[in-house]
Amino acid sequence: MDDGTEEPVIVRPPGRLERLVIPATVLSNTLQGLALGRDREMLAFWIGAELPGTAGATRALVSTVAFPRIRSGYSRFELAEGEMGHITRWCGKHGLWILAQVHTHPTDEDHSEADEAEPVSHRPGFLSVVIPYFARFSTVREPRWRAYEHQGGGDWRAINPEVRFEVLSDVWISGSE
Repeated sequence: MDDGTEEPVIVRPPGRLERLVIPATVLSNTLQGLALGRDREMLAFWIGAELPGTAGATRALVSTVAFPRIRSGYSRFELAEGEMGHITRWCGKHGLWILAQVHTHPTDEDHSEADEAEPVSHRPGFLSVVIPYFARFSTVREPRWRAYEHQGGGDWRAINPEVRFEVLSDVWISGSE
């Protein structure tokens, strides 16, 4: 039946990303939004799409940061009911994927057991980024982040964000010639 509504296009999710390209503006908005939590954990999702790779490397561009509704405290957060459905429908409509969950911790600590047991995605290659001290001391030039990659089967591995993440500087072009 053709009722005028478009079916979302289902595409293969990205696998292991050799490189995650994050525009400086997206990173700045992420850090500012996370810091609004002040003394409670906050959560954001980096949403984007896979880019054509070079020499077989898989790269993705973060195009959007989403701040879902959550309930949170000093050392915990929980998604509000229905939030994942809302975000995944939006991603499907736009042909995008949640590439990483980005969240704060109260101190400079590793990925917690809760982080590893309850990620928003169990897809191998999914990324989880931790910003310590509720993002208070992080900047675009020094995000002070820790990053982890899901290996499948509930296993996570620390990754070096300096190697795997590329912050894409904003470019300001002067007026026309």
